[in-house]
Amino acid sequence: MDRLTLSRFAAMEHVLVAPRERAGGIVDSVLEKNGLVRRVAVQASTFLIVPYLLTGTTRIATVPERIAAELVRMRPLRILKPPIEIPGFTMCQGWHEIHRNDPGHRWLRDVLINAAKAEPRVGS
Repeated sequence: MDRLTLSRFAAMEHVLVAPRERAGGIVDSVLEKNGLVRRVAVQASTFLIVPYLLTGTTRIATVPERIAAELVRMRPLRILKPPIEIPGFTMCQGWHEIHRNDPGHRWLRDVLINAAKAEPRVGS
């Protein structure tokens, strides 16, 4: 299977990554606009466990492209484009004012910014 129809996508068993145990998300909102609801089989609090919840099953997970590229390096998984447009999201950094000029803190912020700007390594 190289492509998923929208109805097949919704009907499949999904792994939902929900930090802080919040159910639902952007995928659910997009499906709802199309009159569909996805079947969540497993809910995880981190992306790191996703490949283990998928391997050897017919479950699927909708994850950011950069994360998908890393997950397929860990386990024998395939990346398929979702049958619907899923809006992106913005990541933000925040820190206390007392760390503004701390050299180590500034270095870490710069490392994270550069990593976020790097192109994903899909299929590497």
